Order: sequence, then C-alpha cells, then structure tokens
Amino acid sequence: MKNIDLYLDLDGVILRRTGRTDFKGRNEFVVAPGAMDFLSWAAEHFNCYWLTSRSHDGGYRGIERAFRFAVSANSLPEEIMSAIHAIVPAPWVKFKIEGIDQSRNFYWVDDNPDEDSVSALEAAGKSSRLIIASVDKRPDDLTRVREVLEAATANQRDVAQLQTFMKEINSGEELSTEVAQWWWVSQNKAYKSKPHGLFSDHIPHLD
Repeated sequence: MKNIDLYLDLDGVILRRTGRTDFKGRNEFVVAPGAMDFLSWAAEHFNCYWLTSRSHDGGYRGIERAFRFAVSANSLPEEIMSAIHAIVPAPWVKFKIEGIDQSRNFYWVDDNPDEDSVSALEAAGKSSRLIIASVDKRPDDLTRVREVLEAATANQRDVAQLQTFMKEINSGEELSTEVAQWWWVSQNKAYKSKPHGLFSDHIPHLD
C-alpha cells in the first residue's frame, strides 16, 4: 500500500565520492554507509524512482555501470542488482523536475538539484518535498534522510491507511491481511496512549 513516490539521486546520495580519481581522471565512488539498507527500506515503503544523470532514458545501464565502478567489480552481486531493479529509473531530458509526477504525493532526495527544478517546486508550493542530502560531506547522511522521511510521511500514511480501511469495511468483504495488521497495530498504539484503555472516551461510566 504505497501512496507516496520517492525520487532518488545516485551520485552524492547513494554513491559517495572518495575525493580520488582513477587513472582515467574519473571521480572514484564507493557505496555510501548504510546505502543498501536504506534502499531496501525505501523500496518497501515508497514507490521508488531513480532520478539521476546516470539515466536520462529510463534505462538501467548507466546506473548499473556506476555501481560496478563503485564496488570495483565486472559483475554486480545479486543483492545490489536486486536493489537497483527494485527502483524504476525516471526519464528526464533537461531538468530533473521533468521526471517527477507532481500530481502525486512525492519526495525527492538530491545532493545538488538543478536551479530550474528548484524554482519549479517553489512555484508549485512544493519546496518542502525536496530533501537535500550529501554523503560526500556527511557519509552517514542517509540515516538523517530516513528519519526525515519517516517523520514527514507518518501522518500521511495513517490517513491513507484509514481511507483504505474504511473502503474495505464499507465493502462488506473480509479485510485484507495488510489492512487488518495496520488496524491492529494502530489500536494497540491507541490503547497504550489512553489511561483507561481502548476507546475509553466513548465508553459510558456508571456511578
């Protein structure tokens, strides 16, 4: 039940520049600390898209090449290949904003967004959907990014889950496993937060 899109840059967000260059003069990269765990978590909770200069055409070739360079391997381990392909490359031409579907709920993580895309977000009143991150400057920055995303999307997820719950309840059919689990967890949280137990505010007290 993923209602929020997440657009991820690659260089400087998932892959970290080491500050060195190879014999061809290319910047060297490594996979940022915690990047694979972050990608796994992101793919589980969001509709994820690569929004990177490594892929303008919506293909994986440039993204895979970047990872191979970062791990110094001719072929990528299955874990990394699976993580890459769990995320869909968003095509764009000149400005990254072209790859973002602004009609949907979204967040965008980038280390150096282009000015035209930033201006477009500002004009649409969606500047808060851009999260600036840099694992080049702060190697563990993905930890902060995850915390920001968790905080920003918590209420949105509860509203979306509640809407789905009501829809399934009104259908008269059995609740799906995912919705039933969400309801159980949410009510346990409510129980723990109320001094008199679940729905105590609505239970009449006899004197």
